[in-house]
Amino acid sequence: MKIQTKLFIAAGISVLATLIVAAVIFIGYSREAQMEKQNILIQQIHEGAQALQLLATEYLLFDRKHVMVQWNEQQKALSRKIDIIQLANAEWKLLKRKMSRYNNRTDRLFRKLVDYRSLQAKQPGQESPYEKRIVTRLMVNTLELSLTAGRLNGQILKNLTTARNNYNITILVVLAFAAAVIGVTLLWAIRGFTIPLRKLQDGITGMGTGSTEERVGLSGNNEITEVANEFDKMAKRLRYTTVSRNELLAEIAAREKAQRERTEFEDLLKHAQKMAGIGYWGYDPVTHIPTWAEEVYHIFGLDPSQGEASYEEHRELIHPDDWRTFDEAVLKLLNEGESYDLFLRSVHKDGNIVHYNTKGFAAHGHDGRIEKLYGVCQDVTDRKRAEEALREQKKKAEQLLQLAGVMFVGLDSNGTVTLVNRKACEILNGVESEIIGLNWFDHFIPEDIRENVRQVFQQLMAE
Repeated sequence: MKIQTKLFIAAGISVLATLIVAAVIFIGYSREAQMEKQNILIQQIHEGAQALQLLATEYLLFDRKHVMVQWNEQQKALSRKIDIIQLANAEWKLLKRKMSRYNNRTDRLFRKLVDYRSLQAKQPGQESPYEKRIVTRLMVNTLELSLTAGRLNGQILKNLTTARNNYNITILVVLAFAAAVIGVTLLWAIRGFTIPLRKLQDGITGMGTGSTEERVGLSGNNEITEVANEFDKMAKRLRYTTVSRNELLAEIAAREKAQRERTEFEDLLKHAQKMAGIGYWGYDPVTHIPTWAEEVYHIFGLDPSQGEASYEEHRELIHPDDWRTFDEAVLKLLNEGESYDLFLRSVHKDGNIVHYNTKGFAAHGHDGRIEKLYGVCQDVTDRKRAEEALREQKKKAEQLLQLAGVMFVGLDSNGTVTLVNRKACEILNGVESEIIGLNWFDHFIPEDIRENVRQVFQQLMAE
């Protein structure tokens, strides 16, 4: 068989092996990418369900019109993500249908709440027992949606890990097989005496054109082999000289690019934390070195250029009434790994008090020991002020109710007295603690009209 024919056969087999490897890598990557995409969608659904809970609570407290706009956008996005999920597993399809059902039910409950408040002309912060039932059902459905998404996410992650392991094993096997096929083919092709002569000639010609990749690679004990070996040594030294310089320049360019991308990401993260009032913190129990994001400095009223405060200095930054709670939580986190979620106050040097929510977690090593503490702080001063203003308004309303010159009685859906004012106590000849909890119809409505009044009340509640 001619040498040229052997080379063509060897090249064809090598290309075929390479295509097989490329096909296996492409198929594995495509499957993994598809599962990753589905996993990201499910994580977004999980976060979307939590967002629906927050929107429902915000609507109930503040009754803002923009909440309805956000709700519609969030609901449409959530429904679209659930619809586009493609799952092959029968159990996963069932979980997808459950998510869709919980999502639709949640939307219906929210719109039912909106319609009811519109008809009843409810003010923000006022809740009837009927509304409480709707809100409870809405929260349960969003929680079920979130839990179902979390369960599906866990199963997909487990399946993705198994698929990755199988994919890696398959790649190794295919690569080994392809390498073996290519190696045997090339060994068969270069057998003979004419091939070494032609390879040496080609190597010399290639070196003359400026190529440093040329190699002869002959074995044996003859003049041609000795010349070929010296040629290979010269080409190798020349290639290392050229490649080392090129690799160094490429590495420098790659590091500069990575540094630019890192700087851009850090700037974006700082901007996002500043907008949300959230800052990240970390603490190394071994070196006792803390790490703060810029927003944490703002929460404590400190200058970032002065560095992080030590744990001992926290006593001067945290409100005295909150220090014991914070200290006990940190000790449990450090010694037992028990996470905490606290609402505290920080006292600035100018006397300004900032309310903030802090959460702490522990990171464990392979041996189970705590290697690092980390968490977040969020400025909630505006929210606390809003809550305080709401409580003050409620208190004033209750005071006006007591001073009103008319009788006022509040009933639940069963007719049980839940609220009476001073005038009602005088008319009913009783005290507030004795009247609240009694059934209005059984104790205060004459017997001859009791059932008629009760029926009218039940009809009104049913509407």
